[in-house]
Amino acid sequence: MIKKALLVGINHYDNNDSNLNGCIKDVEMMTELLSFNYGERKGHNKANFECKSLKSNPVEFGNKITRTLLKREIKMLFNDPKADVVLFYFSGHGFESSLGGYLVTQDAKTYEEGVSFNDIITYANKSVNKEIIIILDCCRSGHFGKITIAKSHLSNIQEGISVLTASTAKQDSWDTSNGAVFTNLIGNALKGGSSDLTGNVKVTNLYQHAERMLGPWEQRPTLKMNTKNLVVLRKAEPKVKFELLQKITNYFPNQDYVFPLGPEFEPTEKTAQKEKAAVFADLQKLANNGLVQPVGEKYMYYAAIHSKSCKLTLVGKQYWELLHNKALIY
Repeated sequence: MIKKALLVGINHYDNNDSNLNGCIKDVEMMTELLSFNYGERKGHNKANFECKSLKSNPVEFGNKITRTLLKREIKMLFNDPKADVVLFYFSGHGFESSLGGYLVTQDAKTYEEGVSFNDIITYANKSVNKEIIIILDCCRSGHFGKITIAKSHLSNIQEGISVLTASTAKQDSWDTSNGAVFTNLIGNALKGGSSDLTGNVKVTNLYQHAERMLGPWEQRPTLKMNTKNLVVLRKAEPKVKFELLQKITNYFPNQDYVFPLGPEFEPTEKTAQKEKAAVFADLQKLANNGLVQPVGEKYMYYAAIHSKSCKLTLVGKQYWELLHNKALIY
């Protein structure tokens, strides 16, 4: 599968009073994370996303990210016949007028603020790519995907498109010198802060992590999707190694099996047996990751000491099913 990404960060604007601080850092961090999966590095592994980044220069240096340039780059991204999955990320100013929302470019001026959300969604809807992920870290970004007609808001996202935004249609997106708050959060998720047990990070993981962590802020992310497939954006470090996960079907011959425990499983007990203690260490790791739970006790330690048992959780049963059917891919 060929995956390509365009990442845009604009700190500098013709109106210096509008300059931002952390958008370029946002792009640099996102590029680093999306380019390679956990444990991979340049020169030794094939890229995860083939990333192209556009970062603003101070206005006096020229080579600005203009409205024309950004529209051309977005259109090219969404019309790349070689790419199966494309991702567009933007960090900068967002603007809303009576005609809709805009990504503000360096050459913004009244009535020509930048690239309109309507233009971007039109390019995306007509794209030749199978899956499109759009991530916007800018003010008013929640307006993306809506068409304003006679004060009514209609959703306009075709199949295969996922849109994650830093804020609602009426909210600001918080920027700091160390990068935007929202991008820092989704960066943490890409590093593994919100991955599944096997390390897969999808757009839903980014949203869940940001939505949970932005609770104290007056900023709420939005997620709009019309897709049958959730693309893995990045493989982070697995929370449970595959070798251990595979043992679930050995320890639990069926999903409802109750595994008997005893003091001989607990390594601190005089009656401990080395082989059973090793099995108990595995079961505790599985329990710590929500796959196994003690029966009749609150903690696995007491389940062993008091000769109780343990069983699979609902999540554990789901992974058992995947492993049993050889449908789990690391």
